This record gives sequence, structure tokens and C-alpha cells, in this order.
Amino acid sequence: MIRSLTPYLKRYKKLLLVGFILVIFKNFFQSMGPQIVREAIAHLKVTALDDSWYSGLVQWLHDGWDIELLFVFIGLYVTIEIFHGIFLYAMRQTLIVASRKIEYDLRNDFFSHLQKLHLQFFQ
Repeated sequence: MIRSLTPYLKRYKKLLLVGFILVIFKNFFQSMGPQIVREAIAHLKVTALDDSWYSGLVQWLHDGWDIELLFVFIGLYVTIEIFHGIFLYAMRQTLIVASRKIEYDLRNDFFSHLQKLHLQFFQ
């Protein structure tokens, strides 16, 4: 089965190669988001004043934890997710275009083959 698809895959090897490279970049940026969140959480120094849920946050903000660092993490996370979205969109468009072209060629070759068959084949 794969052998019969090889000529069609070879016709669009550049498009497929670009698509698979985009898959690698998309996966790279997809894996970076949770790592940024992990680093941001690792830099948090939350100590609770009492049992209320917000007291740790208040203590953390008043302890002089650099709020600018928080914005750096947020900006970095948003940037990473934007790149992830761009590569996801480009990957999907590239691979969908390649698959549609392969499908079109397969269909045309199939109908061309059907037209060459003798009429007795269909009876």
C-alpha cells in the first residue's frame, strides 16, 4: 500500500518536508509553555499568613518579589503561545494542502485508469 503511494509522496516531497519541519517547531513551542509556567512557579516564594487562600498571595506581593519578573514570565509565555499558534496554523495548512494535492492526483489517476478499461469489465 505504501509502495503505491510513493510516487505521489515524491511529487510533493518539498511540501511534506516543510510540513514536518513545522511539526517539529510547533512541538518545540508547545513544550515550552509548561516549562515557562514551571519556572514562574519555582520563583514564587509564597508563605501563608493564615489559612485563607489569598493571604499567601498578599504576603508574596508584599515581600518584595519582583512583580516585573512576573510580567516577564507572562510576556514570555504569551510570546511562546503566539509562536505555537503560528506554527500550528502553518503546519496544518501545509500538510492539508499536500494531502489535498495527493488526493487530487490519486483520484485523477484512478478515473483515468477506469476510462481505459474495456466496457466488458463493467458488465
